[in-house]
Amino acid sequence: MCKRLGRHTVKLEKPVYITAAASTAGKKEGEGPLAGMFDIVLDDDLWGEQSWEKAESKLVRETFSLVIKKAEKEPRDIDLCVSGDLLDQVSASTFGLRDIGVPYLGIYGACSTMGEAMGLASMLIDGGFAENIAAGASSHFCAAEKQYRAPLGMGNQRPPTTTWTVTGDGAVMLSKNGKKDDPVITEVLTGEITDLGVKDTNNMGAAMAPAAAELMKAYFDETGRDPDYFDLIATGDLGYVGRRLAAELLEKGGCKIGENCIIYPGVRIYRGCKIGNNCIIQANAVIGSDGFGFAPTADGSYKKIPQTGIVTIEDDCEIGANTVIDRSTMGTTLIEKGVKLDNLIQVAHNVVIGSNTVIAAQTGIAGSTKIGRSCMFGGQVGIAGHLHIADKTKLAAQAGIMSDIKEEDKAYI
Repeated sequence: MCKRLGRHTVKLEKPVYITAAASTAGKKEGEGPLAGMFDIVLDDDLWGEQSWEKAESKLVRETFSLVIKKAEKEPRDIDLCVSGDLLDQVSASTFGLRDIGVPYLGIYGACSTMGEAMGLASMLIDGGFAENIAAGASSHFCAAEKQYRAPLGMGNQRPPTTTWTVTGDGAVMLSKNGKKDDPVITEVLTGEITDLGVKDTNNMGAAMAPAAAELMKAYFDETGRDPDYFDLIATGDLGYVGRRLAAELLEKGGCKIGENCIIYPGVRIYRGCKIGNNCIIQANAVIGSDGFGFAPTADGSYKKIPQTGIVTIEDDCEIGANTVIDRSTMGTTLIEKGVKLDNLIQVAHNVVIGSNTVIAAQTGIAGSTKIGRSCMFGGQVGIAGHLHIADKTKLAAQAGIMSDIKEEDKAYI
C-alpha cells in the first residue's frame, strides 16, 4: 500500500505514540513564559562543565536519561536513538549518548532537527524496523554563537533582528504501542529547500519563514485539509520578522481567514480565497471550487476553461450548510459585507452579491450576475447569468429571472 499522499506528505499506516517527553532549558529560557513546562532549568549555562560544548553534551545525556525513565523503560528496551545538534559532526549528541548503550543515528537539520528526528523515527516504527525510539535535539547559545557568528567574548553588537539560539535539549519516546490518551503522530511532512535570498546571518527566522510557508501550503494541497481543521499550527520560532513574512507568504498563495470567524466541520476553503472578520460558515460549505466553465471543440467534446480567480467573502457574512461558492474565472467572486446565505445555495463564478442581501435555500445564481445591495430572495429562486439585479429587489420563492431588473426596491412574485 502506498503511504504517500503527495510529494511531501506520508500517512502512517498506524499512529505512532508519544509515550513520554523530557526537556532541559538554560537560565534565560527558564525566565520565559514556558518556564513551568521544563523538567530541568539550569542556574548556570556551563552546568558545572569546563566548556559550552561539554555543557551541551550533558544536556543531551541527562535529558535522554530522563525521557527513558519517564517512559518507564530501560536502555535495553530502546531500539534506536535519533538525535542531533548544531555543532560540527553533531558532537554534542555523539558524546552525550556515548555511554547510554543504544544504537544511534546522528542527524543534522539545524532548526529542523527535532521535527526531522521525530519524522524519521515515526517512519522507522511504522515500517516495522523498531518499536521504541528516543528522538531529540539540542543546542547551546554560547556554543552556537562561537561556531556560526562570533565568540561572545568579542562583544559584537547584536542587531534588532537577531534571533536567540536556545540553550536546551528536548527528547521524546516514540513507540509502536501506547495508552489511549497519549498524543500520536499520524503523518510526516518533509519540506524542500526554499531560499528567498535572506543574507542576514542574525535573522534566522526570516531565512526559515519561506520554507515554513511553502510546506504548510503543500500539506493543505496534498491532504485536502484547511487551517481550520487544526486547533494549533506551530512552527519553530521564526521571530517577529519571520512570523510576519510567513503570514504574508501564506496569504499570497493560500487562503486568508479573518478574526472571530466560526468555521464548522467539513467546510472546504480553497487556496487563495479570502474570508473577512466575524463570518460564520456552516458545515460542508465549499468556498472556491472551480466555476463551471467549458468551451466546445470541433469534435463536439468540451475543453475545461481554467478558473484562476478566487472567492472573497467580506466581513459579517454567514454562509449556510452545503452552499457552494465557485471561484471566478479571473478576478473574484464577491460576497459583500453582511450577506446571509441559506443552505444549499449555488453561487457561480464571477457573481457579485451586494451587501446585506439575504437569500433563502436552494437558490441558484448563474455566472457573472451582479446582485444589488439589501435584496431579499425566497427559496428556490433561479437567476440566469450575466444579469444585473437592482438594489432592494425582493423575489418570491421559485421566481425565475431571465433579464435585468433595473428599478430599485421592487417586489416580484
